[in-house]
Amino acid sequence: MTFEAFEATKHRNVTFINPIAAISCAITAILMLTLTRKKALIPFFIMLMLIPMNQVIVVATLDFSLYRILIIIGLIRLTICSEFYPPTKNNIDKTIYLLVISICVVYILQWQTVGAVIYRAGYALDIIGSYILFRSFIRDFEDIDRIIKVFVFISVIIAFSMVIEQIAQINIFSIFGSISKSVFFRDGRIRSMGSFGNPIYIGTFGGVMLPFFTYLWTRNRKLSIAGIIAASIITLTSSSSGPVLSYIAAITALLLYPFRVYMRKIKWGILFLIVALHLYMKSPVWAIIDRVSIFKSSTSYHRFVLIDQFIRRFNEWWFLGTKSTEHWGHHVDIQTWDVSNQFIRIGVDGGFISLFFFILLINFCFSSIEKGISVFENNNERRVLVWTMGVMLFAHIIAFMGVSYYGQMLFVWLLTITLISTINDLSKNQLLIKNEM
Repeated sequence: MTFEAFEATKHRNVTFINPIAAISCAITAILMLTLTRKKALIPFFIMLMLIPMNQVIVVATLDFSLYRILIIIGLIRLTICSEFYPPTKNNIDKTIYLLVISICVVYILQWQTVGAVIYRAGYALDIIGSYILFRSFIRDFEDIDRIIKVFVFISVIIAFSMVIEQIAQINIFSIFGSISKSVFFRDGRIRSMGSFGNPIYIGTFGGVMLPFFTYLWTRNRKLSIAGIIAASIITLTSSSSGPVLSYIAAITALLLYPFRVYMRKIKWGILFLIVALHLYMKSPVWAIIDRVSIFKSSTSYHRFVLIDQFIRRFNEWWFLGTKSTEHWGHHVDIQTWDVSNQFIRIGVDGGFISLFFFILLINFCFSSIEKGISVFENNNERRVLVWTMGVMLFAHIIAFMGVSYYGQMLFVWLLTITLISTINDLSKNQLLIKNEM
């Protein structure tokens, strides 16, 4: 069982909900039903990011986490108000649905139990339901700007709580009962966890949000500075190597903005370098991961073993995934049950077909970014937004090498895909306008 699965099953079949969380959920539901379309997601994201996610209501043995309830509320609102956005507007939309379907089908065939069907039905509701929700509520640049500003507010609160963890050694989100009040130490450092309850996830949140907030520099410098400082604090106080590497990758990609016209050549150059290193090195090129760490006790070797075994055991997982990866690390005494790599997690759960759709989804997103930069080349503000979305996507990919997303980070990933999909549609509309002129 993975760490993520363990966290998810802590309170399975048992209602576990804090009164404050329950009241917050009720207020959020009311606001989602009554606010205008442009503002309906604001309370949803505030609750999603600031209330620990393992608050669960059990009905007839079925788990309904608070965020799942809110997704259902949002879908009800879309139905009542006829606000659904076309579900397959572009290749990104189609691919994410195919990805979820393939993961669900392969997993059910792999386990062949009623429990597997129920578990994947909930997964499909979470992913497809929230994606439809985001796509229906986020349709133009104004909507995107509003969401970014909301996340500045959220990040400032989280950063403040993590500073308190560092100083007072207390996690203020422990009031919800599902997160430990005491802090987590490693190598003499406090690893702040905030509302996510996990230092790697919360740190990754800070790393991928950095480019998000950089865009605001073109519109509101005070908000931009607040967001950048908050993202930096979140990343650094998590004291985790993966998030810091994502943060560094984001900064590096942001600095490449003046060279955007050469990106195709840069991408091919990077690919050539990787192949050259693989041929030159005595170890496989993915062994570099074992040598990249920021903090002393980082588990970079664990990440290397996972990738190495994933490639070597292709015949074990390619068709219907695999039920367990625990035996992958017996030869080196590594706990490979913890599948801390998003690409491997997809392959293990959904086989090669799911991994193919996942990589295809990322490819379509980068293609949309490339097209958007070209379309908005004469609009500095829009061009910067499109570039920073590409940087955010790149930061996610770097993060994927050291963590498989769960909880809030899964929704941050879906939001990123949604925003890029929206930009794709807006780019197409802009091209149509240009062609008609």
